[in-house]
Amino acid sequence: MKNEIGEVPFSSASAFDPVLVDWLDLRNMLLVAQSVAVPALARTESRGAHQREDHPGLDDAWCVNQIVALSRNNELKLGRVAPSTGKVAA
Repeated sequence: MKNEIGEVPFSSASAFDPVLVDWLDLRNMLLVAQSVAVPALARTESRGAHQREDHPGLDDAWCVNQIVALSRNNELKLGRVAPSTGKVAA
């Protein structure tokens, strides 16, 4: 869907451009959806509200916080941080 909306927004010369506002909202919502889906797919366990049929049990290796960052070339980078130490996990 990111390809369908394009990289450059449609806009008009008016002071308030609702088409531009909608384009920016959609672009941001797509990024948020991707930022939620990518870490969920990376987690290979079931814990709390995150349930997967292909990984039904708990895995202590996933007792971490996942960090999502946007790189300079607009790619999502995924990392893990141990909650007690704050150190980046492997």
